[in-house]
Amino acid sequence: MVIGKGEAVGHDLTKNRTTSPPTASPICTTTTIIAKTNHVPQNDGLPGCGARQSVVRWFVGGNILADCLAPTLMIVTLIVFFAIFVQSASGFGLALISMPLLVGLIGIGTATPLVALVGVTAEVVLLRRYWGALNFTAVKRLSFASIIGIPLGVYVLREVDGRIITAILGIIVAGYALYALFAPRLPLLEQPGWGYGFGFLGGVLSGAYNTSGPPVIIYGTCRRWEPAVFKGNLQAYFLLNSVFTLTAHTISGNFTAVVWQNYLWALPGIGLGLVVGHWADGRIQPAQFRKGVLLLLILLGIRLVVG
Repeated sequence: MVIGKGEAVGHDLTKNRTTSPPTASPICTTTTIIAKTNHVPQNDGLPGCGARQSVVRWFVGGNILADCLAPTLMIVTLIVFFAIFVQSASGFGLALISMPLLVGLIGIGTATPLVALVGVTAEVVLLRRYWGALNFTAVKRLSFASIIGIPLGVYVLREVDGRIITAILGIIVAGYALYALFAPRLPLLEQPGWGYGFGFLGGVLSGAYNTSGPPVIIYGTCRRWEPAVFKGNLQAYFLLNSVFTLTAHTISGNFTAVVWQNYLWALPGIGLGLVVGHWADGRIQPAQFRKGVLLLLILLGIRLVVG
């Protein structure tokens, strides 16, 4: 048994008897051991049970599993299902929807690598649909700069206070939703060299939040990409960017036991979201659906900012 600080056997002088050491909670004790040996990110900010207790209950079991961990994991499944459904039906929204919702549930340090895994899994499945439209040559500048920005984003995720990172995520989500909702006329960028700057920013956002889309979409809009070209270029960029992001998280050791456990619970949500999203594509009103998603993103972003 591990005896914590202040838990040594003591002697009661007033009653001339030896007192027994307090009984250490097996869950809390094991939590301390696993937290030291399994490296759970420190900026999770998890409510309730918390990441460390979730890890312990996953490994050692116990009655608390049904009371705390299982409901949380089922909510993860539902969030992933909704985000994948929106992505499959409308072509955007996976990270922008899942990140704000997951951050409040499992913490920013767990949500970011988890959504990276979910994104790659969905993109591999969707690859058959978009394969003919992929254009890697058109996004080479974006992708090259993104490789440089991704490690910086992963570093920020690990070193900066989780509350600050969460607030910035809220600003990004709400800001992009407002931009997409009002669709202001952006200036024409004739020089493709601008791709390096937008790609670098997308890489930083990808490493920290998995939200590389907004800078790349704005760049494509300023370059006046046609809709068909837009889709192919974005899918090519996202595919390459996801591979680089996964590599950076792997090197940084961010794929902890908590992340993999949540990913296993996310798999049913991914599959069901792809099926339902594919079925709904063409059966819903695109303009109204897109507007509803953008309004939701504004609310989610504001919630993250105000805490």
